[in-house]
Amino acid sequence: VQYLLLAGLLQAAFWLAAANIWQHIVAVTARTRMTVFGSLSQLFTVSLGKYLPGKIWGMLARGLQMRQHGITADSVIVATFFEQFLMLQASVVVSLLLFAYLSQGPLTWLALAAAAGVVVFGQPLQALGTVIYVKLLSYWGKGGIAQKRLSMQRKDQTSLLLKFIVLWLLSGLVLAGLYFSFFDGSYSFKLVISLILANTVGITLGFFAIFAPAGIGVREAVTSAILLNQMPLTDALLLSLLYRLWVVAIELSGGLLALWSARAMFRRKTVE
Repeated sequence: VQYLLLAGLLQAAFWLAAANIWQHIVAVTARTRMTVFGSLSQLFTVSLGKYLPGKIWGMLARGLQMRQHGITADSVIVATFFEQFLMLQASVVVSLLLFAYLSQGPLTWLALAAAAGVVVFGQPLQALGTVIYVKLLSYWGKGGIAQKRLSMQRKDQTSLLLKFIVLWLLSGLVLAGLYFSFFDGSYSFKLVISLILANTVGITLGFFAIFAPAGIGVREAVTSAILLNQMPLTDALLLSLLYRLWVVAIELSGGLLALWSARAMFRRKTVE
């Protein structure tokens, strides 16, 4: 029971950290301050949209919410770019560092060097991401955004990268909390590191699976495969499914609450 309560506390910390990150990104890109509740509402809206094929519907819905707060469409697009870029950059850094800890010999140093390279060369990587993003925007008929807007001061980029790293660690610790709640595995630091690594890689690869709503199937397969060196296949699969049910219940509940809140706000503005 204590591990289940810990998982719940870690999940709450995860969403509060995610809300703080989105507040920071919006403040930097749109020069607008948001409340914690407003930030959470927009994040849950995005989470709800992940369960529709294409992965972009939640972001579009969030964009509409932001427009109601006076934020321009250009600022919405720029904020979304930094959110996705920094989230993926942090995922790569966390995965490489955890892999380095679990590895031995030359692979350890190679992974550490790669992680350092991803951090140090963040700006050039961002420039490359900007080129790709602008081309996608042009394809979608939104090519009017100047590339110079898709840049961020190094101090903000570094701060947000660290925050996203913490976010990935919290997400993996939730999975660890669920494991020790429902399975009889003995505690070890190496096992916790493996759980965080499996969760990070699984979610990241699931993100790129456009055909799979919320990465369903892909995330579970990847997570289970990485955990095979720590537990039997049946335990790995059951844990992945349990975590999926946990996440779906929270995201759908939060998403529906966010939509209800946005609908109520729209009605009030209509009446006024």
